[in-house]
Amino acid sequence: MTDTTLQTAQAAQAAYDPDRLFDTLRQRLQLHSDKALAKLLQIAPPLLARLRQSGVPVSGSLLMRIHDATGIAIDELRRVLGDRRQRLRLSFANVNRAALPA
Repeated sequence: MTDTTLQTAQAAQAAYDPDRLFDTLRQRLQLHSDKALAKLLQIAPPLLARLRQSGVPVSGSLLMRIHDATGIAIDELRRVLGDRRQRLRLSFANVNRAALPA
């Protein structure tokens, strides 16, 4: 493999690609459909379809949910996703605010 080909392959691997993340999850978990993956992650199948199409970004809270459901380290999930952000931003829109410390 030439240096140019290797660099192109590495750049493609590092690119943000939610599709690659969900394909990898399905393969590792031996799931036969996105519907089964959505059920495992406790998200709606249409949301998973929008995430795959990059219509909705994969949030830090979703990565934590994936980690909780699969046991795969968040760093590995981010690497497969191609997420190169320095920090993850968590969405507290669905958090019960009464459960948070004052």
